[in-house]
Amino acid sequence: MASEKYQAIARKWRPKTFSEVVGQEHITRTLTNAIESGRIHHAFLFIGSRGIGKTTTARILAKALNCVNGPTITPCCECDNCSSIAAGNNIDVIEIDGASNNKVEDVQAIRENIRMVPSSGKYKIYIIDEVHQLSNHAFNALLKTLEEPPDHAIFILATTEAHKIPATIISRCQRYDFRRVAIKDIVTLLKNVLAKEGRTATDEALYAIARIAEGGVRDSESILDELITYCEGEIKFADVFDVLGLVDWQVFHELSDAILVGNVVRELEIVDEVISAGKDLSQFVEDILRYFRNLLVCCTAGASETLLRLPEAEMEAMKVRAGKFGLVKLIKMVEQFAELVNAFDSQVAQRTALETLFIRLSQVDVEVSLDTVMEKLILLGKGGVGAGAGAAPSPPNPR
Repeated sequence: MASEKYQAIARKWRPKTFSEVVGQEHITRTLTNAIESGRIHHAFLFIGSRGIGKTTTARILAKALNCVNGPTITPCCECDNCSSIAAGNNIDVIEIDGASNNKVEDVQAIRENIRMVPSSGKYKIYIIDEVHQLSNHAFNALLKTLEEPPDHAIFILATTEAHKIPATIISRCQRYDFRRVAIKDIVTLLKNVLAKEGRTATDEALYAIARIAEGGVRDSESILDELITYCEGEIKFADVFDVLGLVDWQVFHELSDAILVGNVVRELEIVDEVISAGKDLSQFVEDILRYFRNLLVCCTAGASETLLRLPEAEMEAMKVRAGKFGLVKLIKMVEQFAELVNAFDSQVAQRTALETLFIRLSQVDVEVSLDTVMEKLILLGKGGVGAGAGAAPSPPNPR
């Protein structure tokens, strides 16, 4: 039995300084410049999707302002203020969940308490997470405080849904838009975490984790945490799919090949195999959409590492298959699969719609011939088909 309480990787290796924050250099640079120049605003608005560093950056900013050496761009992370802020129990840095403290009475309590001078730090800092969930009356009460705050008061508001925040609130804050972190940056981060944990993983596995996390640092670290528990040795590509219950990419290659030759039986067999294996059908449809999106990118922009974020071998496989599909065909397929995503309440309905779509895609009829005509028109517009290039194509065989 472990002698120490287990701590999740996302918490254990949470960034402690601005330099450790991944993928948000445009924000950390602005904040450090503001601290160095003494231009510290009284209200900050952090906007971005979940798990990309909003609360972490808010805590680092709080440490930078209330460190015994502060304000400083490099908090010591050792003094009582820094330690208690990192632990979330500093008396002068109050973290509030906007979802459960969204009434006007809650904001009025903040207004009353904020007038009290800080106990140990220079500033009294309120970090309000999911601030968009405040009621209209609560926002109105908060607005009065943001208009004329005490000199020692600083607000850091964080949200995933900026459009729900009144313009009057936004106009009184410095706005910082957090970006989804690039895949290569997440891979680098995960490698550093693995080195600290004394573990290893293949690049293919790390890239798979980063793609699944879709730019979320916390999600990628949570997945890695689970894989470290699951794997005894090196974490491999197949382990990622096993742990997360995902469908192996080879299945999508087989599905693509079956569509190309019109093998309806194999397409329906793949759907049945995926469901029989207990995989989530909605996730499978999303993965299909992502796969054909990648094919479309290959068809239009080539095997771009920046756009695809795939291992080299995987990009080659995608490139080969993209050349076999026509551009118009791929566009229509992506649009049709996109319609299936979250379009049905039951698995039976979604499975039926998915199977029906596969059958439609595999039928060689007038619709396919029209796609071919459109392809030739596109090439003609680009100068790729000249006059007299050969005999006119035979008309489609009507059914």
